[in-house]
Amino acid sequence: MGQLMNYLGMEPSEEQLYIAASDHCPADAYKGRCPGIDPEKFKAMRISQKVKFFQKDPRNAYKASIEALEGITEIAKQKLLSAPDLDGVRDLRAM
Repeated sequence: MGQLMNYLGMEPSEEQLYIAASDHCPADAYKGRCPGIDPEKFKAMRISQKVKFFQKDPRNAYKASIEALEGITEIAKQKLLSAPDLDGVRDLRAM
């Protein structure tokens, strides 16, 4: 999307920047490493998208809520931070 917009000489909207970051570099976006992407706003956008996705299917036994997804996200973050670092890469195999 970004390359096409550059080719066409178009400036991406804020929403398009967040969509591109979500597709191409979510880990960096969460860490504030993507230009023009606020990590907290990015996190809120991703959670909101996931809630909408899970609520679309009435057969889904798990009705996602923002609180539930934030909790799951925090658990994953803590596991990642506590995982051993092997040459700059977190090793989650034993987690």
